[in-house]
Parts: sequence; structure tokens; C-alpha cells
Amino acid sequence: MEPRAVPLYPAECGDELLYRIWDVQYACQQLVAPDEPIPDRGETAAYLRSNPASERRWYWTVGDVDGFAEVSVTDGQSTAWLDLYVAPDARRRGAGRALLEAAAARAKEQGCKHLIGEYVEPGAAGFVRAVGAREGTDRLRYSVLRLPLRTGPVPDVPGYERVSWTGSAPEELLASYAQARNAINDAPHDDAVDEERYTPERVRDLEADAARRWRWTRPVPSWPTPRSRWPAPPAPAVSPGTPRSWPPTAGAAWRCGSRTAACAGSPRSAPT
Repeated sequence: MEPRAVPLYPAECGDELLYRIWDVQYACQQLVAPDEPIPDRGETAAYLRSNPASERRWYWTVGDVDGFAEVSVTDGQSTAWLDLYVAPDARRRGAGRALLEAAAARAKEQGCKHLIGEYVEPGAAGFVRAVGAREGTDRLRYSVLRLPLRTGPVPDVPGYERVSWTGSAPEELLASYAQARNAINDAPHDDAVDEERYTPERVRDLEADAARRWRWTRPVPSWPTPRSRWPAPPAPAVSPGTPRSWPPTAGAAWRCGSRTAACAGSPRSAPT
């Protein structure tokens, strides 16, 4: 029997099912970057159950949670983003393609022009070609800052004051913080990628979403500065090919309307 992608509604799921999604993500991570940290089970479940008001998300699983896919679309954008994972021992059986087809159909329904994903396993390039996607132009490397730092502190830039905070951005810095997030848009990127726009309202929306997740996973009344997919200072712009001590990431895109829709490879996995 061909694998079939089944819609997942995290708000209606028990923890055990969401933890199994983490298990698949973790197994994929171990193949390419076993020393790199990832969110724990509780953080993953909280993320899946939460959703910023400015973003729409859809989820699918295949088999006995042999694979998982997420599609996200930010309001006002024509690009959909794909996360797709297939457990290493469940690959080459059609699970990745089943998830991709469901994700691509949803992206097309939402009027998106492209569906974009990333991958780090070299073997995923074959999957990208097999589904009719194209390689993107982006070549990024991710890095992990290991503490404590072994180098001296970076001196302040003349004419600038260094400011830090925990939790939400201070009101007096909110507008400039949103502007700083938008500044990353001048980094080289594939033409299929919409520039992600931040406004003070969107920053507050993302902060509130991160705060909800934190309360769900930590029994304390405060939260850290959001990271990763949550509000965070923009990463330095990196030219394609610039090494940053992480496995190279390549994007792939497929135009919606060409064949069934758009699509991509996968971060930390090589589904087939």
C-alpha cells in the first residue's frame, strides 16, 4: 500500500504523538550533525500547538509517524515554507513524496507561487530532482556559539550603544528592532524567496507566541529572548558559499502551477 499523508492537528493530539515527531526529527539530526542542539520534546510539542496570528501552518504525518511535514505561510507573502522529515529506516518507500504532495497541494490552495525547503544531507539532492524541484541559489552554513567564550569581548562600535534585554523588546526600541530584522533582506537570496517583512505589530505577535510556548514548557513566569524561528536579532548576512561551521544547506523551489505545485528538499533529512 502506498504511504498516505494524514493531516495532523496538534491542538487535538496528546503529548505522546507529538513526542514521536520529535523522535523522527532527532533521528534525522543525528545523521548530519549529532553534536548540534535541537529543541527538546516539550519545546517541540509546544511549538506545534502554538501559532502566531500572522502565520498559518499545516501539518501531516505518514505511516506510524514514519515522517512529518509542516507548511507555513506568513500573511502577505507568496512563498510557503516546508519542513519535511522522514525517519532514516522508513526512507525510499514513498513517505517523503506523499508528504510533499500534500504540502504542495496546500501551498497551491493558498495561492503561493513557491514552496521552499532546505536540506543538508547530500542524498536529498536526488529527491529534489525526482520531484521536479530545482536547486535554489542560496548556500548557507549555520553555526553554534559554544559557551563560555574563549575570546575577549568585542569592543563597542564608536557612536553606538550596546543594549540587551530578556523577554519582549523594550517599547522605545521596538520600531528600530523591526527595522533591524528587515535589514537582513539585503543578504543574497534566491528569487523565489519573498522578503520577510517585520513590523512592530508582527514582532509583538511573535513575542507573544514565544511566551505562550515558554509557559507551556517551563514552570516559571518569565521567558528568555526568543531564538531560531522566533523573534531574534538578525543573523549576519552571509554570502553564498561562506563557511560558518555547519553542514551546507541548499534550498530547492518549485513554481506553484507547474505540475502540482511547489516543492523542496528537507532540513536534516533525505526523504524518498
